[in-house]
Amino acid sequence: MPDIKIIAVNTDALKEYLIQCDIGKEGTVKALSEVLQEPTKKPDLIFLNHGGNLKGIFKSIDTYLPDVPVVILTEKPKKTPLYIKNRPLTMVMKKDNCHELLHLIKQLFLHREKKLLEEKNEELGILVDLYENIAHQMIETEQIDELLKNIMDK
Repeated sequence: MPDIKIIAVNTDALKEYLIQCDIGKEGTVKALSEVLQEPTKKPDLIFLNHGGNLKGIFKSIDTYLPDVPVVILTEKPKKTPLYIKNRPLTMVMKKDNCHELLHLIKQLFLHREKKLLEEKNEELGILVDLYENIAHQMIETEQIDELLKNIMDK
């Protein structure tokens, strides 16, 4: 199980369900409204009960917590709404199997970690290109002022 410190939920019944599945015991389970008021303490995961004004809730989540994985739990399987379908790190799941829920959480965290590693890899690629450019310039010229000018021009 990934290291989960803060979980946000939109109902108390959902909070109890997570504790039954041994998910809420590992981290602090807070109300989503409370988490949205404290943007400095981002949750590791957000659980939502299907129903109500999910579109409005997602507007708040996308504004304040766009990179936090979201799991929507439903009583019976339903089609995924379009506004959720294209959102990364968001899954809809039936609320009856704790084992599948734990597996889904692991998948979400692995996907998020992969995305972070890809971003770091891209940044490192830029640094490698810069290093290669500097090395190439150093080979071509022996004068430091010309070297620095060429590097700054690129």
